[in-house]
Amino acid sequence: MAQAFRRHIERAEGLGPSIQSEMLSILAEAFPKLYVKVEVPLWDDASSLYFSREGLKTKESELDDIVNVKMRENAKAIGEAASRGDLSENSEYKYALEERDLLRARVANINADLAKAKLIDPATVPTDHVSVGQQIRLKSMQAGGDMTLMIMGVGDGDLTKHMYSYQTPIARQILGKKLGEKVKLSFDGKTEAEYEILEITASVD
Repeated sequence: MAQAFRRHIERAEGLGPSIQSEMLSILAEAFPKLYVKVEVPLWDDASSLYFSREGLKTKESELDDIVNVKMRENAKAIGEAASRGDLSENSEYKYALEERDLLRARVANINADLAKAKLIDPATVPTDHVSVGQQIRLKSMQAGGDMTLMIMGVGDGDLTKHMYSYQTPIARQILGKKLGEKVKLSFDGKTEAEYEILEITASVD
């Protein structure tokens, strides 16, 4: 109720600035939690998507390929299929239209991602807890050996280098953990093993 009342006050231009300000002050005093800004970890921030430079370049290249190659080829296929007549029984025409819709949907999705895109900046990557854009050295509590994994941006992934996008299940298991903390990780989605976080460093983009 208080939140709705606040919105009404902020939008009520007829009140005048002074009355509006006074009413908001009274509301803030009565309901201080309305003005408390809850900090959301960057990996849970729905308004942003984090990319490495390479990951962003890959996403932009995919968009360029769809718009300038695949959609042009599709438009040509639609024209050729339509020229054969009897569209109601023309399976090639129907298939081409379905492909057009899929391509348009993919373009819309990529554009939505790019609108929220933020580059990972190694200079601002924290080193006291696991976050996006890091290299983490782990010690196996069972085997005793060390291993290193990287938590990177959207679309980044190379299992041979133990590189994971921050959106993957393995990354979600370790994000937010601190130096010296123990964490259980499952690299195959089935078996869990315990590791200690030995070192956190910013990864080279």
